[in-house]
Amino acid sequence: MSLARVALRIAAVEALRGRTRIGANVLDSQIGILDVAGDGGLRTDEDRPFLAVYTDAGKSEGAEARNLRENGEIDLVFVVGVMTALTEIDPETGAARLIGLGLPGTDAAFEFLLDLVDRQITAVLTDPANEWSEIWRKLVDEVVRVVRRRDASAGDADRLAAREIRLTVKVKADPLINAAQAEGSVWSKFRAKLATDRPELAAEVEALFGTAGADLAPFDLQRMRGASAGEARALGFAPHDPADPAATIKAGVVAGGPSLRAP
Repeated sequence: MSLARVALRIAAVEALRGRTRIGANVLDSQIGILDVAGDGGLRTDEDRPFLAVYTDAGKSEGAEARNLRENGEIDLVFVVGVMTALTEIDPETGAARLIGLGLPGTDAAFEFLLDLVDRQITAVLTDPANEWSEIWRKLVDEVVRVVRRRDASAGDADRLAAREIRLTVKVKADPLINAAQAEGSVWSKFRAKLATDRPELAAEVEALFGTAGADLAPFDLQRMRGASAGEARALGFAPHDPADPAATIKAGVVAGGPSLRAP
């Protein structure tokens, strides 16, 4: 299930970058973005307001046979944070304001920023004109629940306000490894968009797809179900003689004919 998790996270990051009040500081799986200090307060090393995106817990139940491609539900987590250290003095008014944002450096302004970015996240992910958002939506079959949690540090040092938005989503199954992707499918669109926008990541992600994309028929259905060779032959979706790729399958599919690959 690693491919769908990667695609889901990258699509969200790319869709959001530069499209919220946070600007370009959208982080992919930034480990330790929020730390708990010895006094119980929150700490971060970020020197500007940030939006971090993670894929967290996942659960799949009731998978057919030994189908390990099913992703089931995945938690996609957004963490928005801002610190009092990220303020400057307005030369005209003498009041503190958030650097680069123009908002007052007050607790109320911090909360407003978190609410604003929260709303912008939902707006971006449902934006029909955003190509990365469209890929994100095609990966997600259903939003199961949305949980929002507030974190804050209110010590004498720099204060930190943060918001966690946790989306539990039902995600499409991973494609078969090494399988060619149908033109127009979410996986082909994801690969093409990644190659254009993030070429430095594209080669790494290609390793998750496998090789160049061989046609796996007539073994597609066997891989989809995770069936043993004996089970596949008995059920009629594998050649009687695996050494002979031209052998006719009992179900009537002949090697070289239409693939049984899942979309």
